[in-house]
Amino acid sequence: MSVNTEQQETIEARPRRQLNKRSNALFLKISGGCLRTYSVLKHLGRSSGREYITPLSAYPLGDGFVMAVLYGEAKNVDWVRNVMAADRCVLKTGGEEVMKQF
Repeated sequence: MSVNTEQQETIEARPRRQLNKRSNALFLKISGGCLRTYSVLKHLGRSSGREYITPLSAYPLGDGFVMAVLYGEAKNVDWVRNVMAADRCVLKTGGEEVMKQF
């Protein structure tokens, strides 16, 4: 049986997605509070319009934030694509919510 490149990437991504689901649930419990280690990003799905909540690391820089992108280029990460499509997001970090529009 042959597997094309796209199928292979999907097969390899499954364990990572399952790990992310479990670890995201844990990180959401400790995110967005007074400690800056983890923040929470609220954004809308680019197709569904559904609200998503994503734990991530965000660091203040000037009048904005730098956010860590894991697993590849930013242009291929779902939350980045969602934020860019909606032109806005809400970041909860350090116990405060910050609305950003682009």
